Amino acid sequence: MALLGNSLLRGVATSVAVGVALTVVAPVVMPAVVRGLRPVSKGAVKFGVVTVERARETIAELAEVVEDVFAEAEAEIEQERAATGPEAAAAE
Repeated sequence: MALLGNSLLRGVATSVAVGVALTVVAPVVMPAVVRGLRPVSKGAVKFGVVTVERARETIAELAEVVEDVFAEAEAEIEQERAATGPEAAAAE
């Protein structure tokens, strides 16, 4: 039981020491870390913007193709209806 208490006490003491050290060091280190990560984060954002732009272009091109196919299908339907005569249109 005493062994568990000593281990627990050492763990708590270590945690407190690390917390105090981080509290002292963080205000000095964090600005340097932020400055170092800024170019990386900006590069990631630029990549995202370019990717979204390319995706929009691709989707617009795909929509145009779908619209063309749809218009061609409608035109073919109209041609088929015209070829079969007015009787077929009246039967519908």
